[in-house]
Amino acid sequence: MAVAAIAALSSCSSDNDPIMGETGKQALTFTASMEGSATRATYNSTAKCASWEVGDQISINGKTYNAQSAGFTTTFKAATEGQEAEGETYNAYFACTYDGTTATLPAQVSETWADGKFNMPMYATSTTTNLQFHNLCGVLKITVKSDQIAAVKAIKVSSATMAVSGAFSVKSDAAVLSEPNTIANTLTVTYSDAVSTTAEGKVFYVAVPAQTYQELKIELDADGNGFTKSMTTKSATDITVARNKIYPITFADNAASATTGTAKATIGGSEVDVNWVQLWENGPKFAEYNVGVTDGKAESYGGYYCWGSSIDKDQSAAYKSGTDPLTGTDDTATNLWGNNWRMPTKAELEALLTNCDVEWTTVGGVNGRKFTGKVAPYTSNSVFLPAAGYCNDGGVGDQGDYGVFWSSSPDGSFDACFLLFLSGYQDVNYDYRYYGCSVRAVLAE
Repeated sequence: MAVAAIAALSSCSSDNDPIMGETGKQALTFTASMEGSATRATYNSTAKCASWEVGDQISINGKTYNAQSAGFTTTFKAATEGQEAEGETYNAYFACTYDGTTATLPAQVSETWADGKFNMPMYATSTTTNLQFHNLCGVLKITVKSDQIAAVKAIKVSSATMAVSGAFSVKSDAAVLSEPNTIANTLTVTYSDAVSTTAEGKVFYVAVPAQTYQELKIELDADGNGFTKSMTTKSATDITVARNKIYPITFADNAASATTGTAKATIGGSEVDVNWVQLWENGPKFAEYNVGVTDGKAESYGGYYCWGSSIDKDQSAAYKSGTDPLTGTDDTATNLWGNNWRMPTKAELEALLTNCDVEWTTVGGVNGRKFTGKVAPYTSNSVFLPAAGYCNDGGVGDQGDYGVFWSSSPDGSFDACFLLFLSGYQDVNYDYRYYGCSVRAVLAE
């Protein structure tokens, strides 16, 4: 459906008489029109009116109906014969799900971009077959310029204080979320094709619940390979999005304060993008997975490295023979991933324990510690460190029970600092540098 919202439209009666389906029930035909809005001309340069399109689907009392024609007013018929809506009152929804009991604003939306067009969630209720739809949400009008990103494949919206999708009820024609303070959820609009931006700016419309947000975070994906651009509105300024009204935002990548992103790493001779996440203000940006991982999964163990070395496994035999081969201070992460990366410091590992909510959990069948930011806008950010065990005397032990991760901080002739955790314990300690331990790189800035 074209831009939902937004022409002063009148409803009309269907010219088709009801017919009887094979089940013996009347196969009702519904006539649907849309709410008018004084702001419709601001949706795009040509002031297109809202219009139904052939194939648009609505849910009436949990049954699916298809639009029979294009236009400001159209008729809808049941998508499946014998699956007609029943009841004394007809509750109809567009661009949101409704199973006959619960209505939900989706967290994932797929659209084909066109100037001024987007799917606005709408609602109608009637005791007759004439349906007058009302817009349930407000609209973010996001202008993206080519100096920010060359194209947009997807837009993700989230808030530090309020939910942006989920189950809702209708009050005063607006969608009121059942759990408005579930701030971990997001709304992602994905376009069928990447949309090229322009120097003047390309406009994208995203329908969100009409409510007051303390912050809004907007992320952009250029090609379907990950969200690489991010902006967060100022927390000191509330953003009130009203039902059936537009809230304009010009996208400005605040890379300096972005809390997630990607950076290049040279792994196995190939340059790859590695996701990173920041867990507290001015904190380090942790890689998504360990050095030595080849499948890109956070739960994969990766390599076991002597401190300050690119040597896999450990050097126990050399140490016990009276030789310490590890007197250098090379950075393992830099050596193996390139200059974009380094090992975290002792202070950063200590801060990881104090600035995050920490839980012993399982990801992909692997035990480990999950660290999640405590303070907005980091509360939706987390990293998982697998309990990969450690290597000593040439063998790996305690996989699934212990996690041992090097810092870049040495101590004395043979010791270095590492993070140690198991299911009921966590701390930063020192031990011999010849042990083979895990390395979780952080971004070098």
